[in-house]
Amino acid sequence: MCIIAIKTKGKDLQNKDTLQTCFNRNHDGAGYMFVNDKNEVVIKKGYMTFDNYYKDLMKDYNKYNLKDKNLVMHFRIGTSGQSKLGCTHPFAITNDYNVLNTTHLKTNIGVCHNGIISNYNDRLGKYSDTQIYIAKVLTPLIRLNINAYKFKDIQEIIKDTTKSKWAFLDKFDEVYTVGDFVEDGGYLYSNSTYKAYQPVYTAWNHDYDYDTYDWWRYQKDKQDKQDKQENKSITKSSTREVTTYKGLKQGNVFISAEVPYMVTTKDYEYYFDRECNIYKIIDRKFTKIANKACIYTDETFVNRRDFYDKF
Repeated sequence: MCIIAIKTKGKDLQNKDTLQTCFNRNHDGAGYMFVNDKNEVVIKKGYMTFDNYYKDLMKDYNKYNLKDKNLVMHFRIGTSGQSKLGCTHPFAITNDYNVLNTTHLKTNIGVCHNGIISNYNDRLGKYSDTQIYIAKVLTPLIRLNINAYKFKDIQEIIKDTTKSKWAFLDKFDEVYTVGDFVEDGGYLYSNSTYKAYQPVYTAWNHDYDYDTYDWWRYQKDKQDKQDKQENKSITKSSTREVTTYKGLKQGNVFISAEVPYMVTTKDYEYYFDRECNIYKIIDRKFTKIANKACIYTDETFVNRRDFYDKF
C-alpha cells in the first residue's frame, strides 16, 4: 500500500513528524507535486530517504510560497514493479514509460495512486501496476477529453476498475480525488498511515490489533521470518541440492496446465527441477504444485530443456 497526503491551499505544511510517519510506514520512496509560477505541474520523486525528501520539499515550499497552493505528496510501499526511483509517485499522464520513470519533470496534469490494480501487472516486474494503468487507461481517456479526470462518471470508472484512491493535480492548481479520503483538520489523506502507530490491546486474543496497513505488514514480516526459518532448515537438509532444485527470482513467471499464470513475488518463493516441475516449500518439504511448466524470466522465454545448463 501507499499513502497520498494533500496539503490544501491556505494551510501550513503538515508538521515534520507527520511526514516522517508517512515515510516510515510507507518506506519504498516518496515524491510530491505542485504548480509553479508558470502554471506547470512540477513533479519531483525518487526520494529514498526522508532527509533528502524533506530538504527538497522545504526548499520548494519556501521558493514557490506553497502555503497558498495545493501540495500533493505520496509515500510508497511497493506492491508491484521494482523498488526503483521511477516507480515512485507522482506521474505525468502519458503512455511513454521513459517519462513515467522520470523523477523530475513538468507537465499539465499529475497523478498519484494508492492501492493495488491486480489486472495491470508487468510479467517482468519492470513497471508498476500504476504506470501500466496510466499508460493503457488514463492516457487514452485524457486524449479523448483533456478534462476527463474532472468528470464524475470518469472518476467512477476509475474507482470501479481499480478499487483504489487517486489524486489529480492540474496546471490550474486544482485537486481532484477519486475514492474515500480521510479529512483531518483541512488536510486530506488516502488512509490512516499518517498517524503514529498506536497498538490497541484486545481481550479476545491477548494480542495487539493493527489497522489495515500495519496488519498487512505484520503478517508479511511474520511470514518472511517463517520462510527464512524454513529455508534455513531445508538448507541444512541433504534434500536441497543445487543439482536438484533451483529457485525462481522475484518477477519470474511460470505457466503450466495446473497453473495458467503465476508471478513470483519474492526470491526463492518457488523452485523448479530439470524437468521444470514447479515446487513450493510446504511444511519444510518441496511440494510439487505444477508439472512441466514454461518459465518466463527477465532474459528469455524458455521451455524446460533449456534450463539444463542453469544447474
